[in-house]
Amino acid sequence: MERASAHAGNGQGLVALGRITHFSLAPTLEVHDSAKAPLSELIDRINQLFGADLGPEAMLTIEQVQDKMVANEALAEQAKANSLENYRHGFEPAFLDALVELRQGNVKFFNRAIEDEAFRKFVADSLRPEVYRRQRESQLGA
Repeated sequence: MERASAHAGNGQGLVALGRITHFSLAPTLEVHDSAKAPLSELIDRINQLFGADLGPEAMLTIEQVQDKMVANEALAEQAKANSLENYRHGFEPAFLDALVELRQGNVKFFNRAIEDEAFRKFVADSLRPEVYRRQRESQLGA
């Protein structure tokens, strides 16, 4: 069983991303890796520990960060060559880089969608059929 730790002192800390099954806070936040627990449990635990008030939409963000980290080839090489504890030294700065990149990408998207009517219309027209279909299905199933 693999394990990662992140200090949770003064209300701030990092949580290793992955499949999470167990948490404990003892002065450190320990995260045990497994494929059983959904990201919603991670969100619930973050909310409990940090008063973050994150909703289900945070799961998508966490999945994006996790996917970006998995796709990082330099980090993959470090994972192959190091223990989990030593891997932390490369993981933590790469994690922060991934967060910054995703935030910048989202800001760029939201700013463009708000400021550019043609862009906004294109995205809305693209999303409308799927949103419509899913809402109709949920009404029919209810």
